[in-house]
Amino acid sequence: MLKRIVITGAPGSGKTTLIKALEFEGYSCFNEYSRKIIQIWKEKGLNSFFKEKPEVFSSKILKGRKRQYKDSLKIKKSKNNLIFFDRGIYDVYAYLYSINNSYTFPSKLIKYNYQKIFILNPWKEIYSNDNERIENYNSSVKIDEAIKYTYRKYGFKLINVPKTTVKKRIKFIIKKSI
Repeated sequence: MLKRIVITGAPGSGKTTLIKALEFEGYSCFNEYSRKIIQIWKEKGLNSFFKEKPEVFSSKILKGRKRQYKDSLKIKKSKNNLIFFDRGIYDVYAYLYSINNSYTFPSKLIKYNYQKIFILNPWKEIYSNDNERIENYNSSVKIDEAIKYTYRKYGFKLINVPKTTVKKRIKFIIKKSI
């Protein structure tokens, strides 16, 4: 049976770097979907799509992540039977909650069956902004708290990934996933 594994956590905590390393090692991976959306809307002149239109942005991200999940169901074979996602569907709700603590979570949600959820905690020493990541470190910490709250709310157990080298993080994730 193939296992669907989410790598989530604070912006700037190393998720994309880990996904790229896992891809390099031959694992089936789905990249962070929001980066594509952010790039498209920046070209249209909207520099902070999420902050300016959070509901519209989130609906586009949710649609893309659901498509990624459905595409993962078509995969018949993957290294060590593992498929990795740079963020999962539930991250969309976490981001909305991070900007509005009175956000009403969907109650009738189709359960997307991820087998493991790895969380990368905020890590100030590696945090940096880029073209798509505009949050400051303090916002990153707030988003991290919302992510933890949301995944637990939907019944997922979170596995904390230690702050260490990429190679050791990958080894930790693979060992805990198999």
